[in-house]
Amino acid sequence: MNDTEASSSDGLSVEAVLDRVRTHTFHPVDETSFTVDRTLEEHGIADLDDDDWRVRLLAVRDLVRLGDAKTSEIAVGLEDDDVQVRYVCATALGILRSQSEVESLERVVREDPDALARSQAIVALGQIGATQSMDLLRDRHANDDLKDVRHQAELSVDRIKKGEVAEPELEAAYRNLDEDTFEQLTVGEAAPSLVLPDTDGHGTSRIRSETTSGRS
Repeated sequence: MNDTEASSSDGLSVEAVLDRVRTHTFHPVDETSFTVDRTLEEHGIADLDDDDWRVRLLAVRDLVRLGDAKTSEIAVGLEDDDVQVRYVCATALGILRSQSEVESLERVVREDPDALARSQAIVALGQIGATQSMDLLRDRHANDDLKDVRHQAELSVDRIKKGEVAEPELEAAYRNLDEDTFEQLTVGEAAPSLVLPDTDGHGTSRIRSETTSGRS
């Protein structure tokens, strides 16, 4: 772990991060892996003040900040009783490109009863570029019971074929997430300009959002 990683992870532990996830009351996840609004009992979330996304995002950020030295501890979370814990651990391992935990992720893909965890473990294998997992991914693409899992398996197979592993910039983006900057914009305020790659891969295409009301 370099000095930046050490500084970022001061006071953090894998167990403390996962405890934050365990103790948060998430909207339920049904057998099709769609989030169900706990009040309306309908697919999707109607409450704009819902905090599930923040808890998951910051948990992934903190696991990424703990870095490669803690991947074996993060992988233990793949066996947790809480599917949200399994989800954030799989997400972090993919972002960290943890080759050492490919077998643990494969076990989730084969055995986890919840599509949310299986799907994210498949995403992680694609991000890692786990060529040794191709047969498993092709099998899940052909045979998993749920459409979302099959779709993610197809995407990961394609990603591995093309060598499109998770870029270091993705890890850096998570590591540098600052929660104090969340939700600073309100409806009617000008949103920042976005720079997107053009068809040649250069960051020359710009989109300027006029306001956060949806005009662009």
